[in-house]
Amino acid sequence: MHPDVAFENFKRLEEHYGGVNKNAFNEADTRAKIIDTLLRDCLGWDENYIVRENHTENGFTDYELRINGSPVLVIEAKKEGEHFQIPENKRNRSYKISGSISTVDNLLNALVQVHSYCIELGCKYAAVFNGHQLVIFSAISIGKPWRDGFCIIYNSLEDIKENFNQLWNTLAFENVCNGSLVSYIEKGKSTLSFKKVSSEIHNPDQSWARNELYIYMQPYCDFVFSELLDEKRTEVLKECYVHDRSTNPLTEEIESYFIDKLPHFSEQYGVR
Repeated sequence: MHPDVAFENFKRLEEHYGGVNKNAFNEADTRAKIIDTLLRDCLGWDENYIVRENHTENGFTDYELRINGSPVLVIEAKKEGEHFQIPENKRNRSYKISGSISTVDNLLNALVQVHSYCIELGCKYAAVFNGHQLVIFSAISIGKPWRDGFCIIYNSLEDIKENFNQLWNTLAFENVCNGSLVSYIEKGKSTLSFKKVSSEIHNPDQSWARNELYIYMQPYCDFVFSELLDEKRTEVLKECYVHDRSTNPLTEEIESYFIDKLPHFSEQYGVR
């Protein structure tokens, strides 16, 4: 889906529902009329990648967005009347969960609820959406409590419209497939990646020419470093094998394999 088409679809959604009384829709209405439209028509999520009402030990998830069969984002839907009294933040839309957000009881309860689903499903990212306010966060953190992490908040459909590019870059299907949740929710943290050494070498498939000295050195290499079993090469061993202190232990070990010694008691019996 092209982002221009997505934005036009969202403008129609915002015009239709942006001014609706915040107590008008129950949760089912919010999901059917706003959330489904946002996912399908504004963020490019095909129905094949959306799972609803999946049973877990902790209850039923409202939405799971899946890629290759694995959940990448769990969404907890709330009715319009479930308005979150979020402290106003003029600088940015990022809030620490254990900070002022922890005083917004109904939002914190929703975050805890969807967090429990993510733990059971092994899904790292989650969101809470009441049809107007959207909260996105990392439900699983390595090396620190998840509440010490940050959440990204859109305060209304109008806020989403004014910042649609950011939402598109974060949650659009194509962008999520390319790791956008890591880039935007984790503030630039990257996933583990593995590379072949050859991928880092310039022209890895280029043939390497032999050293120009090869044709002169090869006969000596063949003679000296090949097996010295030929009688003609005995003199090489005699003349070139060097004894010094560092090689003595190795020499003694090698000799033990090639030189037979009589048993220690042989001398008293005159064995030769």
